[in-house]
Amino acid sequence: MKYSLLLLLIPGFLHAQEQRPVEPIESADYREMLRKPANYQRDSIVTSIETLRSALYGRLELWRPLADLKVDNGVVSLVFTPRYTLQLSGKLGTGIEVKTTNRTPSLQQLFAQGRTENGALKWNGPETGEMFSYGPALRSLEFDGAPYPYDPHGKLTSVGSGNGKAAVAYDNSILRTGVSWKNYATFNGIISRQGSDWIKLNLALEREDGSTVVRYNDSRTTKLATNASIRLQHFQIGAGYQYRNTNLTTDNRIGLLNRAWQQSLLTPATFDNAYTTKPYGSQADNPLALLKDNGNRYVAHHHGFLVNVKYGSHKLEAETEYSGVASRQAALEAYPAGTYGFPPEGVSVDRNTRLQQHIVNTHVTYKIGGSDTHADVTARHILSSAGNVFNYSLPEKQYPSQRTVNELQLEVPLFFRISHRVNAKAEVANKTYLSNTVRQKGYWLPSAAVSLWVNPAYSTLHLSVFSRLTTSSHEIPLEKSLACLQLANYNSFDMSGYFPLTEVRTDEQVKPIRTREWNTGIEAKLSSWSLIGSVYVKNVKNDQLPFYVGSEWLMGNVADHRTTGYEVTLSLLPRYWVGEKLHYFGNISLHGYRNEVTEIAPGMDYTPIAGFRDVNSALVKGKPFGVIVGSTWRRDDAGRLVIGADGFPIAARTGIIGNPNPDFVLKHNSRFEWKGWQLEASLEWKKGGEMWNGTQAMLDYYGRSRRSGIERNTTGYVFEGVTEDGHPNTRPVSFYDPAQPLSANRWVKYGPGGVAEDYVQQADYLRLHSLLLSYKWKFERQLVRELTVAGYVNNLLLWTPYEGGDPAQLLFDYPNGTGLDFFNLPSVKTFGCNLLIKF
Repeated sequence: MKYSLLLLLIPGFLHAQEQRPVEPIESADYREMLRKPANYQRDSIVTSIETLRSALYGRLELWRPLADLKVDNGVVSLVFTPRYTLQLSGKLGTGIEVKTTNRTPSLQQLFAQGRTENGALKWNGPETGEMFSYGPALRSLEFDGAPYPYDPHGKLTSVGSGNGKAAVAYDNSILRTGVSWKNYATFNGIISRQGSDWIKLNLALEREDGSTVVRYNDSRTTKLATNASIRLQHFQIGAGYQYRNTNLTTDNRIGLLNRAWQQSLLTPATFDNAYTTKPYGSQADNPLALLKDNGNRYVAHHHGFLVNVKYGSHKLEAETEYSGVASRQAALEAYPAGTYGFPPEGVSVDRNTRLQQHIVNTHVTYKIGGSDTHADVTARHILSSAGNVFNYSLPEKQYPSQRTVNELQLEVPLFFRISHRVNAKAEVANKTYLSNTVRQKGYWLPSAAVSLWVNPAYSTLHLSVFSRLTTSSHEIPLEKSLACLQLANYNSFDMSGYFPLTEVRTDEQVKPIRTREWNTGIEAKLSSWSLIGSVYVKNVKNDQLPFYVGSEWLMGNVADHRTTGYEVTLSLLPRYWVGEKLHYFGNISLHGYRNEVTEIAPGMDYTPIAGFRDVNSALVKGKPFGVIVGSTWRRDDAGRLVIGADGFPIAARTGIIGNPNPDFVLKHNSRFEWKGWQLEASLEWKKGGEMWNGTQAMLDYYGRSRRSGIERNTTGYVFEGVTEDGHPNTRPVSFYDPAQPLSANRWVKYGPGGVAEDYVQQADYLRLHSLLLSYKWKFERQLVRELTVAGYVNNLLLWTPYEGGDPAQLLFDYPNGTGLDFFNLPSVKTFGCNLLIKF
């Protein structure tokens, strides 16, 4: 390019060599000034220094930044930037959200509480303790009108023998429409000195009150955050404080909300939970009695502190930052009197958690070299100290823990220029990890990385490639309670006594978790397009996971596992059309991974990491992390079902029945802007992954599922498979024959949990995550600078082949609960509107 410019300028250079005499430049104004005498008064636009001094209160402050020139009556005044200025701004906002539940399991409302007796279907009232809904059809029943403590219309009897009032299918849902209000305010102040920011102040307040989608449950959250900073020559000093207070009617740590949801779904269609506080059956609970005035409460206080001092010069940068956390959770967890599985008087436990954490992060960076080749050598030290205590009142027990960690790190990145359009960086680093809660110290945790940036000539292409290898050590956070793993001591169909009161104890010989990850990728930008792609391999060694020994759970090094994956993001950078009034931005991202348990400690194969005794997510060597394990069907060597002499498939031993890990996740985000309007939308498609539908299994067993209602009259059905002697099965069966005992029922014969393999379903989904429409007004030279009104919907649409609720919900909201559904609470659909004022 520079040679082309030279060719264009050569003719001008040659012409400039022509020899001509220099002629004076004269104008009429110039000749007029020559005719005026020396003492002639100049025009007012030219002032003397004395005049300027007079305009500036007697002195000329040439060291102050000049902001403007002011002309008044022909006199010019210099306007300087004020030495100190104060700029105030802020935001005021309010919003309302209306929440409804998304997909819920389908129920049958056609058949009554009861079972087959003496070859006929019979209604059995709640006083009989009946748990099943395999009674007669509601259309064949009516009320008798007699006094009855369980229904104001009386008992049910056959049509023609009562008062003529037809049987009613009651709605026993515990769900409702939730509403929440949020108000927030932010105030900012900046004091500038000589045109540069000197002191910054910030204050943010927020309050949210709401009712959840579960009846008799409310929440309230209050937040406060403030920070301040000051710049003193080469130093910058800052401090901040955060406070958060959370109040809940019922905390779900003990699974109370899931239990209430389970009981509401299992309640027979002919029983009304709202009429009485009594349960419908001998092993059941009234879900409304579990929720209303149950004595539960949850209060959490969180305090966060931050202080940092930073020094910066041309070559040297140093910073020390202190961050601290002091938090407390106080919860009263209880089941009311009469709850099945607990003493008649109920159970109540005070649970308190106290956490104190202090982190001091100090680093020094020194720059060596010039602009083309230089190195930023950084030495870093992180000292963290944390103390946590779990307290339980029944039995009265404390679980204290304390951890001090020292981490040292040395980073040496070398930047250099290969050519005018090619730059590169090479980096080497090492860390140490020293902790008082592990027996193995980490002195050698090396990392290395290389990067290359290329900007080809005559092109809008910008290209960069990178590759890095990192090694690190860490441990499970102290404040993370793992008492929920006691769920693995219960079968899914008999967990009525579940109440987690024991924390996991850490093995004294535990080693730190060692992670080594290799990541390489490319980033390309061309015109308005951007493409970022990377592949990675992550190896985790000595992963800390709980395992059951004797009568307690211990935290130890259970397994090694490896994850390989990829991430690709294609973005259309902001584009403008219609005279730059229409603006669009969008991206598509694709993420997929595969993982495998590569090594496991002796005797630890099939160790559960979430779930129940009979069905759980487990670690199995050579298999994906967290495969689903449960009861299976008996099959022959060709994989065909083995059918028993009664014509039904035969159950077999426990084995791997599913893999919850997806094949890939595809996401798309779009944003349109036109004048003051803005429209945003985000989609997500998860392909692959399986889920155990334990909710469906229990609903089938008790006759409350829609499927059991539709298929219970099926007769002459032949299961595809082979008999025990290897011949094709030809024996027809009836799913529910009133002439047979209830135990011969298609869904009852295998027990309350059924055969787990039969309830593993695909968990793909396509979800419209969010949709937002807003309009913004802007005002100039007004107290209010912007006014924005927005309406939005979250989790609006969900398409999935899964037959339960939302497959993205976790088991009891516990970690590692992916792929397990046992009365998981439904996801929430949110409709919101907010108003934001900026001043």
